[in-house]
Amino acid sequence: MHESLVHDVTLNCSVDHAFDVFTQKVDLWWPKGHRRYEGSTLHHDPRVGGQLLEIATNGDVFVLADVVACDPPHQLVLAWHPGKIAAPTKTVVTFTEQGPHIALVRVTHSEGDADLGDQWEKRAVLFARGWTAVLAALDTFTKQNEV
Repeated sequence: MHESLVHDVTLNCSVDHAFDVFTQKVDLWWPKGHRRYEGSTLHHDPRVGGQLLEIATNGDVFVLADVVACDPPHQLVLAWHPGKIAAPTKTVVTFTEQGPHIALVRVTHSEGDADLGDQWEKRAVLFARGWTAVLAALDTFTKQNEV
C-alpha cells in the first residue's frame, strides 16, 4: 500500500457548520473546474449508503463517492470514484475543533482497496492537485459566508 495524501484547511467556523457546508452546501462551493459536466449541480447525502453525486443538465449522473461511514459532524469515509481504474480509492474527511469557531478539515486520500500498484503515483498527483483546489474553494466560501 502506498502513502496516503493528507490535505488540511482551517476554517473560521464551528465543526458543525464546516460539516454542514461540506455536505449540504457542496454545490455552492465545489469548484466549477472540478466537475465533469458544465452547468452541473452537486448533491451530497451524508449517511451510510448515501452518495456524492454530480447531476448534469441533461439528467446524466456521475457518482463522485459512496458514503461508507458517517459520524456527523466529525467524519465522512468515502469510496472515491474519480480517477479509479477498477475500484474506488478511499477518502476520509475529518472535522476537528481547534478552538472556539475554528474547525480543521482534513482530507486523507489513500489507495484503499483499489490496488492501483504503480498507477497510484500518477493518480496521487491528480488527487493532490484536486484536493488543493477543492479545499481552497471551501475556505473561500466559508470566509465569504461567515456565521
